Amino acid sequence: MSSIDILAYMRNNPRPVFTLNELADALKMDKTALAVALNRLVKKGLVDKGFRGQYLNPFTNYSYLQLALDYKKPAYVSMEYALSGDIYKQNIYVYTIVTTRKVSTSKIAKKTGFRSPSPMKLGKALVEYHQISPRLFFGYKEFPSGVTIAEPEKAVLDMIYFRYFKGKYSLNSLLSDLDDMFLEELNKKKLFRYAERFGPIMLEFVKRLDKDGWWEHSPER
Repeated sequence: MSSIDILAYMRNNPRPVFTLNELADALKMDKTALAVALNRLVKKGLVDKGFRGQYLNPFTNYSYLQLALDYKKPAYVSMEYALSGDIYKQNIYVYTIVTTRKVSTSKIAKKTGFRSPSPMKLGKALVEYHQISPRLFFGYKEFPSGVTIAEPEKAVLDMIYFRYFKGKYSLNSLLSDLDDMFLEELNKKKLFRYAERFGPIMLEFVKRLDKDGWWEHSPER
């Protein structure tokens, strides 16, 4: 069976993602031969690889970001990637995703005690997952495409929570990142309301930053 047959099958079956096993069963092909054929399609840029053993259907609008979210549902985009654009004028190349599902910790993280996981490779993309308690799984919006993204206020709080409270960031590292953000664009009432849901330690920290004028901050132009 040729590469054209594989693509024809994908075109006629508008599923967003196929596994190697599913394609092998449907096409009645040997898995080794099929893997070789699929890798040729990947090298030619006709098909994209997903996570291990997955291939994205090139005839749908399904994206790496959607796959990254679906892989750890329920999940939403947060922190740096969610803030990039209006709030954070930096180019962010890692999908930063928050989920209630279990997230494996890298060997380095286990040795050092830091809980921020190393990014996973997803085709041409990188994904960083962070596990959060169900009670803190809020403050996001779902778009027609199915992509779920944190509101800016929640994205900032998630960043403080995972990078500083639970991660390896020093206070100076956190403030250095905040210094590059247009924090004046945040809804301060919502920020405080969401911070209260995290608990007294987060609320006190947010109030401390408020006293120092951070929530009126914009980067120097």
